[in-house]
Amino acid sequence: EEGDDAGLETIEGEAGKLIDALALGPDGKAAAVTALVTMGLLGFSMIALRFSGLVQKIVRPTGVILLARVAGMILAAVAVQMIADSVTAFVNAG
Repeated sequence: EEGDDAGLETIEGEAGKLIDALALGPDGKAAAVTALVTMGLLGFSMIALRFSGLVQKIVRPTGVILLARVAGMILAAVAVQMIADSVTAFVNAG
């Protein structure tokens, strides 16, 4: 039994070292939260892509076009915001 416990301590120790190496803070919480959020988003994307055929059947071709246009508008708005923030930061820096 002691051998099993020692193995678990080694795994926990290695995982702790990995979290510390990737961490933005001294306790590793930032890296752990980032990893969990990333895994959650990847899981959501996988599920969305898995059931995309069903969604396409439900919303029909017109709905797909509408969703694509809305997504394009959101992407354009994010791009404009990022450029505006960059220009503002550049002007304020110099």
